[in-house]
Amino acid sequence: MKKTKVEIHVPSTWVKYKPSLCKGCFAGCCTLPVVVTAEELYHLGFLKYEEVTGPLKPHVEKLKKKKIIKSFNSRTKLFTLYQHPNNDCVFLTKERLCSVYDRRPFICREFPKNSKRPGFCPNQKFQKDSEK
Repeated sequence: MKKTKVEIHVPSTWVKYKPSLCKGCFAGCCTLPVVVTAEELYHLGFLKYEEVTGPLKPHVEKLKKKKIIKSFNSRTKLFTLYQHPNNDCVFLTKERLCSVYDRRPFICREFPKNSKRPGFCPNQKFQKDSEK
């Protein structure tokens, strides 16, 4: 059987998820868009309680300027987290680890159960510059 290269934005190439795959992974799942609620931004420390319970629109520009969010959908009241130019999540470190792991958003906690291909992940081994 020929092994297919995993393409992050092509779920049909993803591999069946096993927790052991995360160790040494490139964190491809952390390059996908992350949608969060105002409550999650509160738990992450970016909104105050009063801001969560009031109108959200006044806080959007502040969060964009700080590069915490990329966008806000006023209809759904959901925010999309900022992604670096290489698509890395704003909270992904250079070591490819989550800097807010203990407070990470629900969508991240549930991945890959809630992905475009449930039960599969875009696993790719992480290579340090010295290994290339």
